[in-house]
Amino acid sequence: EPTTNIDKKSTKTKSSLANRVKRAFFRPHRSPITSS
Repeated sequence: EPTTNIDKKSTKTKSSLANRVKRAFFRPHRSPITSS
């Protein structure tokens, strides 16, 4: 079932991207590493 496979891949990629964005957004705010 290629459709399910693509859907799974899409979801995984979406999750990974969301995680990366979340980290990029929350990391600098929590610790002033970028400011230093």
